Amino acid sequence: MLERFLIETCEKYPFEYREKDKVGAYTLVLGDMQIKILPLDPGMIFTGVIGKVPKNEELEDAEAFYIFMAQANYLGQGTGGNIISVEESGKTFLLERKFNYQIHLPLFLDTVESFVNYLEYWQGKIKEFEQKGSTA
Repeated sequence: MLERFLIETCEKYPFEYREKDKVGAYTLVLGDMQIKILPLDPGMIFTGVIGKVPKNEELEDAEAFYIFMAQANYLGQGTGGNIISVEESGKTFLLERKFNYQIHLPLFLDTVESFVNYLEYWQGKIKEFEQKGSTA
């Protein structure tokens, strides 16, 4: 089912997809953006790299940065229901979306489109903070 969804996605949007990796995740690729999709039984998890976690000394106001990130995650208000997390090494921010149930093709396509939009937005926000040190 997921392979069929990926084929449909690539027909509708300018993505390419890569076959399963060693952990069983597929990858949707758009330019330098990659979205991993791990099938579950039932459901799936979408994961995309937002960017590196900046060191406190790289930020003008580290506290404001982390408050901003936490507020975005609160009830999914700034993430569209996705979750901003940090990978195990603590060096990279991720955007994730988990479905604990089977989804149909229209919801999958909408989720891919929305996920890409939020991923691009948060990649831009991280760069803003790195460059300016604030949300302004």
